[in-house]
Amino acid sequence: MDTVYKAIVDNPDFINRLADVLRGNPGGLRGPRGPSGTPSAPGPAGSGDHGHWRADEVGFFFPDLHSSYGSADIVTIGKDSFYRNASVFLDRLDDIVKLRGGEIVRANIPTCLHGTALQWYTTELSENEKSFFRGASTTTNLQDPIHRWKVAIRRRWDPPASVALQNFMSTRYTLSMAMSGMSMIQYFSTKIRLAKEAGFDNVYQQLLAVWNGLDIEIREHIAEPDEDTSMEKFRKSLEERERLW
Repeated sequence: MDTVYKAIVDNPDFINRLADVLRGNPGGLRGPRGPSGTPSAPGPAGSGDHGHWRADEVGFFFPDLHSSYGSADIVTIGKDSFYRNASVFLDRLDDIVKLRGGEIVRANIPTCLHGTALQWYTTELSENEKSFFRGASTTTNLQDPIHRWKVAIRRRWDPPASVALQNFMSTRYTLSMAMSGMSMIQYFSTKIRLAKEAGFDNVYQQLLAVWNGLDIEIREHIAEPDEDTSMEKFRKSLEERERLW
């Protein structure tokens, strides 16, 4: 039995795949339904769905998700979304803040951590730090209810500034990549993320970087963005060009 147990523990790919099976059939882990309990009193008026929280509806930050699931920043396994990249995960949390409110999100972010992110939270952070993150910022970025979490996660998971800039500058989309079927929209999303990590927060700068990263043979068919070009408009121009190939 010890030999079998050790073989399982030493095989993270098997554990990941077993977790997928169990997650895809959770009913197989449950016993028969028990008797109905006493109905609870209605909640306060206006509470509605605003305070509702389900981590699987948000997604999970899993920076060390096994490579057998591919290399994308967002990986869907069953019904769950897993985020390898901190910036992408934090962008998702910004969306959830608008739906659920900052206090709910701050308190529940730990339920969205997996792998080394969960290990970081449970073993590297002190109780004082955890309590600090559950509170709103009182000194900087007062309008951002999860500012403290963002600073901590980015400090731990973002690449060093020099690496972020190098990744940003070296990412391009070539004609040969287009001819081989590689998605230009995936390049677009990756370049925007890398621009943010490298400190380029202005939309025009981000879009111009995407355009400059295209091979000249591709740029000839796509209008150069200007300061009035929106993210959606430029993305649609890329999609229209991609459909023609």
